[in-house]
Amino acid sequence: MIKAAPLPVGGIPLLLFASGLIGIMGVWYLSKLAGIPVEWIFVIIWVFSNGVGVGLDGNELVLFYGFWSIKQRIPLDSVEELSILSRLEWGSVTRYFKAYTFIWLVIALWAFLELFVLNWNGNPLRLYMDVFVITMFALFFLSLTLPKTEKGILRVVAFGCAAFLVVFPLFKWGSKTLVPGMFFVLLIAFMVKTFKKDDLILIVADGKSYLLSSNDGEEVLRAVREAMENA
Repeated sequence: MIKAAPLPVGGIPLLLFASGLIGIMGVWYLSKLAGIPVEWIFVIIWVFSNGVGVGLDGNELVLFYGFWSIKQRIPLDSVEELSILSRLEWGSVTRYFKAYTFIWLVIALWAFLELFVLNWNGNPLRLYMDVFVITMFALFFLSLTLPKTEKGILRVVAFGCAAFLVVFPLFKWGSKTLVPGMFFVLLIAFMVKTFKKDDLILIVADGKSYLLSSNDGEEVLRAVREAMENA
């Protein structure tokens, strides 16, 4: 096994990723219409979109998703480009994977619509979660869009998002939101820091692009190149 995990940027994993997240956002509406809780269905769909590992099988690089139940196979002799995307001066996920990045933006806009337009019948729990979703997904959208060399802009935006996450609920629903707000700020800070720390490896094969995440991009490149030489 190669120490990396694939991101759901194309094919069936991308379809599951989009369906799961959009379903989770709309599940309150669906549960009300169906009269039964259906949240677990979309959570499972989303879980199965997550990459779990990368391996070599003969002359193929295999990307595993959803508890190793979904595989994407890349013939090693079809690889056209192999690079660490996060180290390119203008390398960004959005530039190569527009559909994947667009999903994050759609969810953030949906939550914004619920919070400020639909108001979800004044349900405070739902609206508070919308605040969290707007903050987290907008921040991740920018993380995917901005090159990793532009760290200053992301820090400024992250500070603004953290302030919104704490201050808006505090004024709207009172001091009871302060503790969970601080917890969510720390959670988002940890997630963004982890995402920005990891190397993103771009693989282009047969005109299709794939994206891996690893804490040691050089080791992944070395392993894949050695496998290509021996194929």
